[in-house]
Amino acid sequence: MSVTFYILLIAITILGGALAWLIKINNRKSTLTILLSFSGAYLLGINLTHILPIIYENDESHVLGVFVLLGFVIQLFLDQLSKGIEHGHLHYQVGGKNKFLSLAPIIIGLSLHAFMEGLPLGYSDELDHVHHHHHDHSGQHIFWGILLHKVPAAFVLVILLREVYEKALYPILFLLFFALMSPLGAFLSQTIDFSWTWASRLLAIVGGSLLHVSTVILFEMDNSNEHKISLLKLIFIFIGFGLSLLSIL
Repeated sequence: MSVTFYILLIAITILGGALAWLIKINNRKSTLTILLSFSGAYLLGINLTHILPIIYENDESHVLGVFVLLGFVIQLFLDQLSKGIEHGHLHYQVGGKNKFLSLAPIIIGLSLHAFMEGLPLGYSDELDHVHHHHHDHSGQHIFWGILLHKVPAAFVLVILLREVYEKALYPILFLLFFALMSPLGAFLSQTIDFSWTWASRLLAIVGGSLLHVSTVILFEMDNSNEHKISLLKLIFIFIGFGLSLLSIL
């Protein structure tokens, strides 16, 4: 992964957090809805059209299926720490006298999720050559899918932090820490010389994690529990799916 991609990954995460300062309180929920609808659909589409097809080109598909399931389960546990911030949950209340200790599990869970997302990005150049189609750019599509997911995650994180801390210092520091986690995952996977067998298993774990996140986002688009999704949400969901499908053309 090039230096430009590292910079872009950090910058877009900071931008997502900055939106929590720039957008008025009354408009935050609608903005988050749009961001989640689009990013969740696009992330699911990229997962199904690029990440999972790549790993299943390996002959040991039954073994890789176990690693996909493992990634799904890992994300279930991370959700218990992060309280679902990575898929848009805003209703967590920080209690107790020590604000940092109350927030620590959330920061840890969200950061571990971000670190996992960064791992396949270190193989972006290799992924571009794995498919049999020479015009395929799977590594770049995976990068854009993960990049777009950073915006709502950072947005929700800063909203939560601003409710806890009056001063901007701590939200900014936590945001910077979060912004560095995916680049760190990408850097480690790029520098450590894994065999493709283990790299594909690692990618399978990430694919399972992203499968959990993206499907939860879409399932939670219906807040009424009546299987109804607003027209605005549907539009951005279809835009996300459409762009992910265009990536295979």
